[in-house]
Amino acid sequence: MKKLIVLFICLLIASPMYAGFSGGFSGGGGGTGVTDGDKGDVTVSGSGATYTVDNAAAVTAADEAADTTCFPLFVTAATGALGPKTNAGLYFNSATGILGATGFKMAAGAGAGYVMISDADGNFAWSATLSISALNMSGSTSSIPWLVNANTASNTAEGTAHWESDTDLLTIGDGVTGIGLDFTANSIYTFPAATSTLARTDAGQTFTGVNAFTAPTVATSIAPASADGATLGTDAAEFSDLYLAAGGVIYGENDQANSITSSATGWTFAKKITIADVANDNYLRVTNNSGGRAPTASVYELYPDAGAWKANANGVEYNVPMAGACTALTPGAAVALTVATTNCYTDTVTDNEDQTITFSGAGYAGQEITIIFTTAGAGDEVITFHATLVSSTGTLTLGTDAGKFYTVRFISNGTHWYEVSRTAVQT
Repeated sequence: MKKLIVLFICLLIASPMYAGFSGGFSGGGGGTGVTDGDKGDVTVSGSGATYTVDNAAAVTAADEAADTTCFPLFVTAATGALGPKTNAGLYFNSATGILGATGFKMAAGAGAGYVMISDADGNFAWSATLSISALNMSGSTSSIPWLVNANTASNTAEGTAHWESDTDLLTIGDGVTGIGLDFTANSIYTFPAATSTLARTDAGQTFTGVNAFTAPTVATSIAPASADGATLGTDAAEFSDLYLAAGGVIYGENDQANSITSSATGWTFAKKITIADVANDNYLRVTNNSGGRAPTASVYELYPDAGAWKANANGVEYNVPMAGACTALTPGAAVALTVATTNCYTDTVTDNEDQTITFSGAGYAGQEITIIFTTAGAGDEVITFHATLVSSTGTLTLGTDAGKFYTVRFISNGTHWYEVSRTAVQT
């Protein structure tokens, strides 16, 4: 009887044990299995640290949304008996639903290029072609950091484009009719080297608006878009100076026949100079020379010299008499004629106003001065001419009849004045 009980216990331990299965449950020899069950067939085999699970149609999983750091499982090959693995570089935040990795890359041959996003330095780069249907920026301070080539040390300013070699190009407006490169107010675009060039590729490119160029260097001509189509400066913003090279020329008219040419000795005008009279305020002024200017041969010119107008005719200098408005003298007073001011004087005397008239200087050779006396009637007046610079026929006694005239003329030889004539009383 004892032998029979022991045998029954051993059979229970060595045989399969199961409960609640409609199929079979088997085990032994390093493996356990459930077959023909209504939940599917599961076979677990192997021993030690390695087990194989086959034919699991589904695994029940819970919706978990609390763990902020989870590490997804992966295997090292597409098929085979493989153990699950994790890596800190691949992580999932179940609270936010964000899957993070050191980088994402397309498989080789899967496309024209790949996209790499690195959280190590924040760079966004593409190796071939990146196609984005729309890139929407929001916020008043949104910007895109640019970087060309791998020199991240140059990417020091957010929103700044960096080009690291002479072959990197930023192309704008290719294939479109119009495009703008817009900068904020007071922005400055700086070329990186002295040899940089802002080039135009066709005659249709223009600068519009208010453009400020600081000390620009122009290597060729500056031309307007059409003839008589642009101005240099405005009535509110004038240029201060215009510098010309030796022999520089300013042209006028469409045929350029009207010109002003610069030289070491002065300006040469190809045509006449006309000064319009506007409210008697326009005139041509020639500054007086200090005197002693030597006339030049083969030149014909008119110039002021030491208070007198002179003419140079092929090296021979002549004095040029200049007639002006008559200057009124003060009757009865000793007066001096200013010989450089005018060559005509009037003197309207009253009863018995005798006076002496002198000359301020010897004048220039050929200069003439005329004095016209008008009588007032009653007593006679005696006019005396000073003898220092003047040689005359003597005193002039004016008649007593009112409204009569006397005329006396003098001429200078450059050192002295001589009376040329005096008239009798005239009506």
